[in-house]
Amino acid sequence: MPSFRFTGWHAVRIVGACIVVLILFAAPTPKSSRSALEQGTYSPSNLHASSGSSYVPPWQNAESVVENGKLFVSEDSASTQSPPPAAPETLASDAQPPLPPPPPPIFSAPAINDEADDAAADKQPVKDVVLPTTDKRSPVTIFLMNIPRYHFEVVLPLLHAFSSLPSVNVTLIAGFSGYSRFGVGPLLERESKPYSLQLVDEKSISPKLGTPDLLFLTSCPEDIVKANKTITKWLEAGTRVQCIAHEPGKWDARPKGNSQYAEQIKYMVPWIEKGQWEIVVLAPHVQSYVQKHFPKFLGTGENVVYNAPIIHPVFKANEEDIEVDFVEPFGAIPGKYEPWRRNYDRIFEQYAQVRPQVKLHLVGSGDNLTVPETIQNRIIYVRDLTFPEYFEHLGKSVAMIPAFASQAYIENQASSTVATALIVGTPLLVNSTIAKAYSHIPEDAMWLQKEGQTEMESFGDISFLPVHLWAEKKARVAEVRDKMIAENLEFFESVAQSISDSKSTSAKSTKSTKSTKSTKSTKSTKSAKASQAAKTVNN
Repeated sequence: MPSFRFTGWHAVRIVGACIVVLILFAAPTPKSSRSALEQGTYSPSNLHASSGSSYVPPWQNAESVVENGKLFVSEDSASTQSPPPAAPETLASDAQPPLPPPPPPIFSAPAINDEADDAAADKQPVKDVVLPTTDKRSPVTIFLMNIPRYHFEVVLPLLHAFSSLPSVNVTLIAGFSGYSRFGVGPLLERESKPYSLQLVDEKSISPKLGTPDLLFLTSCPEDIVKANKTITKWLEAGTRVQCIAHEPGKWDARPKGNSQYAEQIKYMVPWIEKGQWEIVVLAPHVQSYVQKHFPKFLGTGENVVYNAPIIHPVFKANEEDIEVDFVEPFGAIPGKYEPWRRNYDRIFEQYAQVRPQVKLHLVGSGDNLTVPETIQNRIIYVRDLTFPEYFEHLGKSVAMIPAFASQAYIENQASSTVATALIVGTPLLVNSTIAKAYSHIPEDAMWLQKEGQTEMESFGDISFLPVHLWAEKKARVAEVRDKMIAENLEFFESVAQSISDSKSTSAKSTKSTKSTKSTKSTKSTKSAKASQAAKTVNN
């Protein structure tokens, strides 16, 4: 039997193993995760079932149909339990914070409905859009125009959609100042498929280009103000136009409407009536507003039915979705610090009363706002970021608060905050009225306020949820965004195919006409020769 000899090497290995065991068992729970281990309750509401038929553009003289989500409103929770107390702002490094009691449920059980099968189908994983790889259709030329300094967050998803289509040649016509602001250029240059870029002087728009099959105006009617002569030339050559109505409440071209764009709106009307110009929108409530009011605003009456297609101004800001900042979690209000857009006073007052566990970041630009002294260390200004930095920071937030100061955002105007939340994969905090206006976003991809709750009371509840629910909610938002990107591709693919079919039909018609003329000319020539020959014989 071999003898065992205890050496110094054995001693070193034993001591090392003991140290590792001590480290594993003695390591304190990180402060970043202590406050996130509280248990909450969660029950997602039903998804929106979608129905609809394929898009048919107006130049085919057929009514276009756009998918609309159906809102299933679940009953409010009967819980009357008050929210848990906020955690202390500072903790001693060796102190273990007590776990607060579970918060009242923010979400109630799903409502029972007769369309459960449709809702279940909507929960299926998003499938990639498969576009033709060997496309035999006629090439389509698309000009994407955005002359003002703003709306480039809408240009990005449009450029992505157009550049992803086969047999499509894309040219972006943009103003110098807008293209160079906030680091937009690098984001636009990420597109893998090459596209043409023409930067123009905002004061004199006369691009040296050919004639597009489709002109898409991102800022309408502002683009018309700058480039109406060029647009007229293209229209007269047969170009189709689609343009986004961002603020249709300002499109009343009647004398009493006092629209600053009355001249540009009247400019569109003959082309709209001809079926060569189409209005598109960014949200369901805007679509309803356009359909109801534009016949009288534009004076077209029953001659035109405004079934404006909905496009989604969303794209994936980062190749990999950003996780919540678990070290210092925060909620966010994005955008310029403009009180007429966002009601900061209301939010600050509520925040001071509730004192949620997480801070609130104001991510935008502008002068300091009036913040109550008691919460000044909880309201953080994050200013003047480039677009990539802006999207990255917002992607780390737990919730995005619209804080609407105007009813326009739920009546006739799409909010950029809603689009931004989808772009970065952060859930919105909304009440049932906002959820209904933006019904194309499923309820389980948002944080929903309970009936009677203020925004910050609901935000306080969210701040006490366990981190895995924050992560699950963000994942659901990203899933919805990816589905919207796929829907954009499907929509514009149908537009491109329609234009290609129209071009092919026109080309065949022209070829047939030329062939007929050639045949007639040949017969005429033969007849003339035969007649001349007969005369010669007779002579």
